[in-house]
Amino acid sequence: IDVGEDPVIRRLSAEQSNSSLVMEEKMVLKVIRRLLAGVHPEAEMGRYLTEQGYANAPRLLGEVTRFAVDGTRRTMILLQEYIDNQGDAWQWMLDTLARWVQQSTVAPSAPTETDAELADPEEDVAKIAARLGTRLGELHAVLARPTDLPEFSPAPARQDDVAQWAAGARRQLQAAFDVLRGKREWSNEAEAKRVATLMEREGRILQLVDDLAAAGLGTLRTRIHGDFHLGQVLVAHGDVYLVDFEGEPVKPLEQRREKSSPLRDVAGLLRSFDYAAAFAVRAAPAGLNEEAELRRQQIVRDFVPMCRTAFLDAYREAAYAGPLRIDPDAEQALLQLFVLEKAAYEVCYEAANRPSWIPVPVNGLVRIVDQLLT
Repeated sequence: IDVGEDPVIRRLSAEQSNSSLVMEEKMVLKVIRRLLAGVHPEAEMGRYLTEQGYANAPRLLGEVTRFAVDGTRRTMILLQEYIDNQGDAWQWMLDTLARWVQQSTVAPSAPTETDAELADPEEDVAKIAARLGTRLGELHAVLARPTDLPEFSPAPARQDDVAQWAAGARRQLQAAFDVLRGKREWSNEAEAKRVATLMEREGRILQLVDDLAAAGLGTLRTRIHGDFHLGQVLVAHGDVYLVDFEGEPVKPLEQRREKSSPLRDVAGLLRSFDYAAAFAVRAAPAGLNEEAELRRQQIVRDFVPMCRTAFLDAYREAAYAGPLRIDPDAEQALLQLFVLEKAAYEVCYEAANRPSWIPVPVNGLVRIVDQLLT
């Protein structure tokens, strides 16, 4: 890739654990700000996916690694393909949902040629949700291929694996219940009642965790994205590209490189749809009349089920054609387990960072608990 002797360089504005520079809109130079000892998962995953020909993630073009005298490696810089894009799927979903609400709540005027050319936001949302399912399913299918590389070779979940899944979910749920016990004030009576009902079910929920995890016995463990949500996806030319394969930055490198159920990634995106709907509720336009407000509420209610269905249908079609095929009952149980764990993590995160947002994951917990106990 030729960038010339004096390339145009710009810094990406959305920065978290790394600093990224775009060169000539062709390459991304990612500087790792926190150097950790060991194999960096983003370098490892990027190299493997590039070698396997997975097309919907940036190709890894190079890596700068420092080796200590004792052989310990620390990844310092990654060079990746630049994906020309419209932004991440999180902002794309919020913008498109807002356009859907606007078109449905503003009084219609006489149609024009321009109106006829505008895309239908409802169709756009369904299309991108399905594309997310397809590309994630294709990723998981690639990672489920047999290989001689032990770090990428799929393996069946053993008894100790499912026990570890259950223990992790239980710890996270107990931490979330501790947070909810410590919160005395809620914004309204209905919210307080939902939490009280959830707390009454704590014991029954924790008892179900082992049964849910046990459904995964014998299912495939593979490498996964590990921190998958709408913000880890770029939207480009009607397609989506998966990025940031470093896993959760707060976890040790070795833990981020562990094999797990691909359904963890699926659960992460399902929770992300919930958050997008919650943001849309809070960003509601002012001054709507009663009829327009009812239409807006209906659109937001329809958003998550529509995205969920389109995403899961496309995911299953792409992922389950090969060795990842899973019994529907096992799939349902594992998704319930991982969604429970993710929502419980979100309760703890919101309590520490955005207390007013705690009702969003609480509502997610309530829905899945209702499914399990009804």
